[in-house]
Amino acid sequence: MRNRDGNAVIESSTLSAVGGSTVYGVNTKGPDAVTTIKRSVLVEQSQVRAIGTGGVGVQHLTDDTLIDHSEIAGETSTVDGFNVFIGATRLSGGPVSAGAICAGVYDESFTFYAGPACP
Repeated sequence: MRNRDGNAVIESSTLSAVGGSTVYGVNTKGPDAVTTIKRSVLVEQSQVRAIGTGGVGVQHLTDDTLIDHSEIAGETSTVDGFNVFIGATRLSGGPVSAGAICAGVYDESFTFYAGPACP
């Protein structure tokens, strides 16, 4: 899914992107982050998988990224974003953005992270 210039809400869904050199499960991009009033991404009770060499599960580089009770997978990065908040979610593959806040998440090996650090 790719979204420009708007809020994205993903609930009770499965999104998969497979193949290619750069793969995004969810990618949002506005033309100019400085002029953005508010854009946010909410992923809840969903699976997002980016399977490929440059796989990024969720990328949202402006405003808030909120992920709750979900499964996110990306080989290069599970979540890449600006203000990232993740709770009760399985994160498989690459790292989460620096500065992200996690609460009660676990990785592909089922190692639990109480937070606020992310795997």
